[in-house]
Amino acid sequence: MEYERSDSYQNEDERNVHVWASARTRRGLLVLTAGIYTFDTLTICTFYRWLDLILMPARMGIPTVWVIVPCGDPRRRDGLPNTEPNVTNVLSRTSTNILPRGHYRIVCHSQSQSSSSTSPCMCPSESRADSYHAVIPLVKKPLFESRSRSRSPSATLQNVAPVVPPSPRNQRTRKAVRLRDLGCRITGQPALGRNRGINFEGLEVAHIFPLAAQPHAIELGEDSAVYQQVKTREFADLPHNAMLLRADVHSFFDNYQIGVDGDMVYRFEKSAAPITFTRLRRAPAVSPTLLEFHFLTGLLWHVAKGGRKPQEGALCVSQNVHEDVGVSACQ
Repeated sequence: MEYERSDSYQNEDERNVHVWASARTRRGLLVLTAGIYTFDTLTICTFYRWLDLILMPARMGIPTVWVIVPCGDPRRRDGLPNTEPNVTNVLSRTSTNILPRGHYRIVCHSQSQSSSSTSPCMCPSESRADSYHAVIPLVKKPLFESRSRSRSPSATLQNVAPVVPPSPRNQRTRKAVRLRDLGCRITGQPALGRNRGINFEGLEVAHIFPLAAQPHAIELGEDSAVYQQVKTREFADLPHNAMLLRADVHSFFDNYQIGVDGDMVYRFEKSAAPITFTRLRRAPAVSPTLLEFHFLTGLLWHVAKGGRKPQEGALCVSQNVHEDVGVSACQ
């Protein structure tokens, strides 16, 4: 997303960290690369790992790593600094400190031949042969752009024409997931027992990879681990691609406002799922591969660039919203 100096962006109020490209476009506009609300719990090394997931490699064949440098809000000053970043201000990729709130510029840290033995994950300040390049990073694109709740306890996609007509969901899967989980896998809210049967009211079976997107999974490649687990609709509608969630959490999960990284549950926006939870109640039957893909989609929807665009007909404060434009990495 490109911005003039005075522009705000639609999801700015949902973030307390904003990452800007260190170079401007040919038209002299600023480029927003990523942003997040940290809840004062997100560590620097974790945020770096997320950036690595959403950004395209800067220079093929050269040991390269992204680093971020604190800066003032570039829209409130006379452009980004023209000087090379001070290595003492570069945030270490291995730091377990909490990511401070504020604005950052992202630069490309390339190692010269004389430092080729240095690990690319090493903090730049640890190597004297480092060089820094101003960049406009390319951001990966998600497999699908939107997903909305249906009246059923699962979800469907918007603006994605199904390759095959939708078929009824597997009721045996719904029953198996209920009996396997016996409560919300994220909040821990249990399904209460009673004489006439377990009370699952308020708990819903959520698909991790949406069934409506299954025909498009082939775009990931036949050899991809994700495709192998959802290669047919029938196979995608099995317990490995589902878990029991509380109804409100299900909504946030389907909108990718929350995601599971390892066994940790993260919120990407300030208003996402205003409840307290940190770890997923994981069982071997739930696919970690599909959870990882769900998490990546959440990053691409809510962390990359300016985040989600307003939905048609949505009520929101009028701000300067700009269309995404294609940019390329600096040569």
